[in-house]
Amino acid sequence: MALELSGYRVSVAGNGMEALEILLQQPHDMVLTDLWMPNMDGAELVRLLRLNPATAAMPIVLMTASCPPQLRDSVAVDAFMTKPFEFEPLLKLLASLRRAPPMQPASNDALHSPGLAM
Repeated sequence: MALELSGYRVSVAGNGMEALEILLQQPHDMVLTDLWMPNMDGAELVRLLRLNPATAAMPIVLMTASCPPQLRDSVAVDAFMTKPFEFEPLLKLLASLRRAPPMQPASNDALHSPGLAM
């Protein structure tokens, strides 16, 4: 995966429910998720992450090919990426969202849920 080649450790989830389980079991530095996923969509995943004190401040990037304006205004994410997108702007965005400078490779953890094809 291209993010791993760029130095990120990546956890992959098959759907929104699986992503939530992973994030609640082990800390991650940020989340890169699709809006449209099975079992739980990205908007619901974001809502549940923001309600949990352990994950509330985690940077979240929501990827989508289409997002109704009213949904875009109501989802509490740090950034949107419109698909398709180029890899370099994604890397710049992820770097800008890091809360602290990297101390070791583990600080580059990102969770990727379906929708990122590189």
